[in-house]
Amino acid sequence: MLKEKTVMSTMHSLTRRVPLAGRVALGALFLTLALPAQDVDPPSRVVRLNLMEGSVSMQPAGSDQWVPGVINRPFTIGDSIYADANSRAELHYDAGVIRIGPQTSFNLLNFNDGVAQISLVEGTLNLRVRRLSAEEVFEVDTPNAAITLTSPGDYRIAVNPNDQTSLVVVRGGAVDVTGGDNGVSLQAGQSAQLSGSDYLQYTVGGEPALDSFDQFCGDRNRREQAFHPRYVSADMIGGEDLDENGSWSQQAGVGAVWYPTTVAAGWAPYRYGHWAWIEPWGWTWVDDASWGFAPFHYGRWAFVGGRWGWTPGPITVGVAVRPVYAPALVSFFGGGGFSVSVNLGGGPSLGWVPLGPGEYYTPSYHVSSTYFTKVNVSNTVIEKNVNITNIYNITYVNRGGGAVAAAPPRKFANMQAPNAVTVISQSAMASGQTVSHAGQSLPKQDLARIQTTNTAIVAPAVAPTRAALAVGMGKSNAPHPPAQLTAKPVFAKATPPPPPIPFEKKQQFLASHAGQPFNKQELGASVPKSAAPAVVVRKVSPKAVAAAASNKPAPQAAGKPSPPNAMNAKPATVTTQPKSAPPAPEARKATPTPTPAASKTEPKELAPAKTTPAPAPEFRKVTPTPTPVPAKTEPKEVAPAKTTPAPAPEVRKVTPTPTPAPAKTEPKEAVPAKTTPAPAPEARKVTPTPAPPAAKTEPKQAAPAKATTAKTTKSTSKDKEKKTEEK
Repeated sequence: MLKEKTVMSTMHSLTRRVPLAGRVALGALFLTLALPAQDVDPPSRVVRLNLMEGSVSMQPAGSDQWVPGVINRPFTIGDSIYADANSRAELHYDAGVIRIGPQTSFNLLNFNDGVAQISLVEGTLNLRVRRLSAEEVFEVDTPNAAITLTSPGDYRIAVNPNDQTSLVVVRGGAVDVTGGDNGVSLQAGQSAQLSGSDYLQYTVGGEPALDSFDQFCGDRNRREQAFHPRYVSADMIGGEDLDENGSWSQQAGVGAVWYPTTVAAGWAPYRYGHWAWIEPWGWTWVDDASWGFAPFHYGRWAFVGGRWGWTPGPITVGVAVRPVYAPALVSFFGGGGFSVSVNLGGGPSLGWVPLGPGEYYTPSYHVSSTYFTKVNVSNTVIEKNVNITNIYNITYVNRGGGAVAAAPPRKFANMQAPNAVTVISQSAMASGQTVSHAGQSLPKQDLARIQTTNTAIVAPAVAPTRAALAVGMGKSNAPHPPAQLTAKPVFAKATPPPPPIPFEKKQQFLASHAGQPFNKQELGASVPKSAAPAVVVRKVSPKAVAAAASNKPAPQAAGKPSPPNAMNAKPATVTTQPKSAPPAPEARKATPTPTPAASKTEPKELAPAKTTPAPAPEFRKVTPTPTPVPAKTEPKEVAPAKTTPAPAPEVRKVTPTPTPAPAKTEPKEAVPAKTTPAPAPEARKVTPTPAPPAAKTEPKQAAPAKATTAKTTKSTSKDKEKKTEEK
């Protein structure tokens, strides 16, 4: 704590003595210092729903109802999203993008500054991760296994609930797959088909062919790659939408300003949209414009050059500044001194004004002094006469949050701008109504009174109703996944946080604390936890983690997918299969001696694969490698069978002929065929496709022991008969 105060105090004293450009550099530098993390702080990032095609639904955390998806809705811990048939959606976060295909359902188990944990029970995810540090975790939990991304890259993860399997495709990057007491690591160019729950089974292969969803994702990736951030950080969520929907201009005293291209007459920021209750921030602005995310959760607005323009925070001055997400960068008005004579028809009113460049933001939720500093200096250059530490103490510490915590007296640059101050009834805000319909601009005669009186507040004295969780609450359910799927357990390597508290259980607490900065810790201590979590989690065992660390199939050459490895049956794994190979030749040596004549009946026993025949199918299907070994030992084995001398030499000559075909498929797996029992199931799982051809050719060619031997034997016997007849 002492270190934190010292850093902040030093930062303040330095910023007061340097010019504007220098203050930007100092702000960037201080943001890189290792300040202690605070459990009381909310995440500095969210997931934004930015694209919907078809029918896309969402289920807010703490609710049991599905409602239609809303563009620009921030998603966080406990939120769920579902794309119905013939539908898809796209979500952005600071370091990448998440795309979901048709009939896909996932839940955000955890999402904070260091962890992104998704539960996927049905459908397909496409992930493009631009940045992933060694300290960060990105995990997708499925009913078969937990897939942990270990590097940036492009990934596809799919879950098929019908056959209870999952598919992992690594087009770029690397993953660790851990499930029931087993695991495997995959690299770029590899894929794995997963099955089993109590024990993870997998088949490793190359990249599958692209489908229409992959092509859609590729088109979206190319669009984003064409975006080159000039005035905003690459980590700013929604920054990629700005160039397509506005233009940039340099303004004296302000710097780079972005102007939206098309807005309604009389348009003003934070006027066209609605307020939603999204924890742990509380009241959150959701804008109606397709581009309306970055300009309402980062930076500041200013009325410059006769129109509204948006100014981003500092981006790079030697050091990149990671912007901190805020639910709405406004200052609220209300409380006992706020009596605006406007006819709103909904009881007491409250209002807000967009913050201008240099003006500090007072969150309406409980935060530490570290967070208070970061959320301000990452989004604007704070005015030189403002001591950010003193502001925090006056607002949150000295007043203790207050029943209706009043902010220190201040003036706002945007108060004189057209339609800058918006007013709405408390009841309209509590139910999440559209502001452009339920609110109005503050009349000019009331502006002066608000400026001269202390009516600015930290948190609105408005308790949310269920309708404020999302638009459409209380109406019929939107399309959603079957309950039996969402209740299916998933494997998790990282431990997710406790499930969200149902809204009904915390509504009384929220009503009694209206007007106070929302405190999630106090809520958790006051309200009993949910009886059943929304997602049932099975923790991955240490044995599975160890298996993933040791099972690392070799990467494949680019553009040359590998044939699938064996779907490992318990207890074998891909890495241990070669070790079981040596016994195969021994099994073949042991059986031929007692049954030399039985060589004529081997083809009939191939299907049962009981004694000698068992190695035979494996020999054909799995490996030609063992063939040379038997070829050397067969003379010894055929020697006893002197009763049929003609077939014996022909066995040596013809046996190599069938083997070349298998030799091309899987040369190294001849060794596994050494143990008659174990290789048999693997042979069926490994290469089901080559097996049928082998089975079809041999029966036709062989009534005796081997196909080629049979043909030769028949031909020689016919020759003898002809010679006899001639004589």
